[in-house]
Amino acid sequence: MTCQTPDFNRTDPPLDVIVSKDTKLSFIMDGVVNSGLNEHQLRLIYFPDPTFHAFKEGARVVYIEEPVLKIDGKDLRIDYPIDIRVSEHHIHCNLTESKTFDAIYCKIEQNDKIWQVDGNEHRVLIRVGKINFSPGNMTFANKPAILSLGSILLIISLPILLIIAIVALIYY
Repeated sequence: MTCQTPDFNRTDPPLDVIVSKDTKLSFIMDGVVNSGLNEHQLRLIYFPDPTFHAFKEGARVVYIEEPVLKIDGKDLRIDYPIDIRVSEHHIHCNLTESKTFDAIYCKIEQNDKIWQVDGNEHRVLIRVGKINFSPGNMTFANKPAILSLGSILLIISLPILLIIAIVALIYY
């Protein structure tokens, strides 16, 4: 059976994917005289193809302590299957709930092949239906500490030096 639909991108006025509207839509189907369903039982939900944005500024950094990868785009919904894999090892990325259609978040499964802070970049591959896209590469890193080792040593050594200076001034 062949079922042809009109081009949704050329409707006048253009369809708004956020707002739900009642729209009459008819199909021309080969050899089908009657579907047996009344028009109140039929509902067509249209999801436009998602578009993904490439990672900005080189590789996306993902912290090992919180291995969540953010992927930006447009018309991103988790109502349909999205397959996200990391690196040539095809490590699976589990989607988490998103409150916006402009970004999706996925938690990367732990895998010893790529789960290292070694500076290596891993390619991210996204597949939605027949759409394949690679937004870029990602790399693992340790979460930056609030204080660096140098600042911790400075905070410890300054009071000690101050106490030594005060004691030296008192006894001389």
